[in-house]
Amino acid sequence: MAYIPPNPNGVATSANSAPVVTASDDANLKGLAASGAGAYVRQDSNATIAKESGGNLATLAGAVSSSKVNVNLSSGSIPAGSNTIGNVEITDGTNTANVVAGDTGFNGLATASATKTYTFSTTTTGASTVLANTPCEGYSWIEVIYSSVGSGLALQGVFATASGGTYIQSNYWSSGPFNANVSSLGTSSGTVYSGPIQSNFFQIAVSALTSGTFAGTVILRATPPPLTTVNISGSIGSAYTVGSSVPGSAFYQGIVAKTSAPAAATTGNLVGVLGNVVGMPVVASALLNSAVAVSSSATVVKAAAGYLSGVLVSAAGTAQALTIYDNASAASGTVIGVIPAGATAGQYYPFNMPAANGITCSGSSNNPAVTVAYS
Repeated sequence: MAYIPPNPNGVATSANSAPVVTASDDANLKGLAASGAGAYVRQDSNATIAKESGGNLATLAGAVSSSKVNVNLSSGSIPAGSNTIGNVEITDGTNTANVVAGDTGFNGLATASATKTYTFSTTTTGASTVLANTPCEGYSWIEVIYSSVGSGLALQGVFATASGGTYIQSNYWSSGPFNANVSSLGTSSGTVYSGPIQSNFFQIAVSALTSGTFAGTVILRATPPPLTTVNISGSIGSAYTVGSSVPGSAFYQGIVAKTSAPAAATTGNLVGVLGNVVGMPVVASALLNSAVAVSSSATVVKAAAGYLSGVLVSAAGTAQALTIYDNASAASGTVIGVIPAGATAGQYYPFNMPAANGITCSGSSNNPAVTVAYS
């Protein structure tokens, strides 16, 4: 029993008392001293004391409130699918592969610059399926490059909405350095075939392979490549030698040489600039001419819409004017030109009149003979 001296007021208190050690406390304190921690630990209850080893807390006994502990996370310290931070799970319950994947497995989430690469190789002859049911969800562009095509190869690039579903051929492919449009996936080795992804799954349907190895690479891209600017000298789709033929579907800059009148255009048609045989633009208002002899019957110059440019008198008439009508078959209707009865040979009468239906001259044995310029 320890001695407790009285205080000045004659009453003993804990404030001026010497330490009192009970038997139960003595056992706990000896255990703490034996750890060699050199730290002061206040013990409220024996069940919540922190066990210390080497000056660092290795474990905490009992449950610890998340509001009272800052957790330093390290790789692998939180099992997948079982822990949350701020109520947001950091994985999908299996692993991180479906959050951001590398180049193995399927990307559940394709980022802006993500690509996915598949390689293939087969020596199976006849019909076969290459890269069957390849998932391409989340991607927008596909590129196919062959390193070997064997011999007798025939194939199609096909898409389907579901794995193992009905596959349909894509007709939206381009190839070559100038991204020329092609109607189907080609079979040339060393050529990049590319196009938009048409559905969720892709495969190459080989219909024939006589011999050899068919091998290559398929690349899926989250975003299509930028547009390519192509510089070409001369006319697209044809030789650019002056005077060469122009294909019917060509896009060109310049004028077309004509030695005869083209077919008449109708309202709303696109028309080009015409030139003569030496490349000079045609500025005349008429491309054709037709001689109209003295006749007692009407003469049809043009039986369709056109343009009456003018009339040259080649032989004088006697006493009858020559009348020209906007008509495809008869000397009647709207008058678009008149040559007087007294016109002499060599005189030219410009009219510059449109003809909605046609050009027909009246007939009389007293008319002058003329040459009609028209288009």
